[in-house]
Amino acid sequence: MSGMEEPHDYDPIARSRREAPTFNYSWLKHGETMTLAQRIGFAIFSLVFVAGGLTFLSLALLDIKNAELVGALAWSLPTLFFLVPGILGLRNVLRF
Repeated sequence: MSGMEEPHDYDPIARSRREAPTFNYSWLKHGETMTLAQRIGFAIFSLVFVAGGLTFLSLALLDIKNAELVGALAWSLPTLFFLVPGILGLRNVLRF
């Protein structure tokens, strides 16, 4: 190991701490600079989030239909947790 390399470069946990802001920044902002491979990967990731959000939304709507307000409110939190980043990610992926 030369003096230029840092010992934590081979540690995936330390690398994930360092690269997590880069991932979030790429996924949710500046879609103009993405490569095709990044667009495909982030689109799949975003679609998984949207699908999860739509699943929770359907459960919330079912509880609204059955007049269960507490259940509808309980399902609305994970709906927002999944739909908001998924839609923002899709918007960013489709930005050219």
